[in-house]
Amino acid sequence: MATNAATLPFREQIDFFRQKVSVPTRAWTDVWREAHDTAFMVAGAYKADLLGDLRQAVDKAITGGTTLREFRADFDQIVARHGWQYKGSRGWRTRVIYETNLRTSYSAGRYKQLTDSAMLARRPYWIYEHSPASVHPRPLHLAWSGTVLEASDPWWSTHFTPNGWGCKCSVRALSRRDAEARGISEAPADGVREWTAPDGSAHEVPNGIDPGFDYAPGSTTPSEHARGVLASGADELPEALGSQLREDLAHPPPPLGDYVARGKAAMEGLSKGLEPARSTAGADAFSVRLRDEIERRAGAPHRIEVDGAAAELVGRAARRYPASWVVASDTAGRLRAGYSERGSCINAERGHALLAVPPGNLGAAVHELAHRFQFAMPELQQYFEELHIRRTTDASGVRHDLAPLSDLAEGVGYGPREVTRRDRYIDPYAGKEYMRGKSWERGPREVMPMTFQWLLGDRAGWLRRLLAEDPELAALGVGLLLHYRP
Repeated sequence: MATNAATLPFREQIDFFRQKVSVPTRAWTDVWREAHDTAFMVAGAYKADLLGDLRQAVDKAITGGTTLREFRADFDQIVARHGWQYKGSRGWRTRVIYETNLRTSYSAGRYKQLTDSAMLARRPYWIYEHSPASVHPRPLHLAWSGTVLEASDPWWSTHFTPNGWGCKCSVRALSRRDAEARGISEAPADGVREWTAPDGSAHEVPNGIDPGFDYAPGSTTPSEHARGVLASGADELPEALGSQLREDLAHPPPPLGDYVARGKAAMEGLSKGLEPARSTAGADAFSVRLRDEIERRAGAPHRIEVDGAAAELVGRAARRYPASWVVASDTAGRLRAGYSERGSCINAERGHALLAVPPGNLGAAVHELAHRFQFAMPELQQYFEELHIRRTTDASGVRHDLAPLSDLAEGVGYGPREVTRRDRYIDPYAGKEYMRGKSWERGPREVMPMTFQWLLGDRAGWLRRLLAEDPELAALGVGLLLHYRP
């Protein structure tokens, strides 16, 4: 699926994918029709850790706009790591996973936008459009192209796109005036056919639509019915997987906006009587209150498992984070810390990490430890990537161009390969994007570490600026520190 202005990720698309729960399955029919609004599955991916890695690769493809070629590189690493014996050829299997997830999440996000009350008031009609990019057009999809119906017409409940494997059709909203100019249609009546699933169950499927695609993605989110069906299936899984599925169904991951709202509410309480956005002393006091609140909510600080010359400094930094985050870091593998004039974090094979921090620089230690958390808790990093994508995408869906950091921060000494996009961070370094090979696949890796360095480090001036100039980013960081648990 080529990345362009029409397919770049947007909030509704990302929120739809992130609220799903991971469901181990043996066959693609284990999750059916609108249950896909609630479940993330890959046929044959029955192990929780395998499914989790595949989900992270798909999430990166959605949020980062990575190409099929880049997804295949991630897929190959996951297959090698888990020894997964999948069915079908590599090319076919990766294309199905990649395109189906990107197209259905995109379609679900568009469905939410098109059914917004303000949008429906302005554009109450929808038009079905066949994509000219289809190499082998389906006859009925071609026949439906140009069909104009009211958004409330029942036909859309089974014919909202995509309508099959590889389907590139789309739905667009029209004003009454535009709809009348094109000619309002009668809902096509093409009949249904009987289809028998591999498990022997019989289904009626509308003609022209592949089995399982006869629903509108996003129209049932959240689906209590679908969640009930998935929960009943949990009893057939091994106990550990079944328990995890039931827990995920009961507590889906909150969207980014929830953490921002929680953080904003917490910041109001932490700021009482301090004015931390205006005075350095107030910012210092705010930082102390924040660390106390983290400990109150998350329990006593966990002693991080680390060795090396800088172990004591990294240990002090770890005590400023929630205990469960530090435990996640320990679980991910051995950590060794040394001194260097410029900080760095290298996550090696099997989860091992090498941290380098400037001597005595607690803020840098907080920063580099956050890079370790990106590896140990990739879902935490995804919230910052989502915010970054929003901030660097204009109203028409086009990403801002990459620009040298040296153009935005003169005199700092950034190299020619250090780049960012124009955004609203208090320091352009926060938006720095990283290159792998010849692509910018890794995306923004500094937003999260810089946010926590400003919130938990020892530089009150930067914290004051963050609270004054970028309260949204501050609220996201505070919300996650107080409420996110791996």
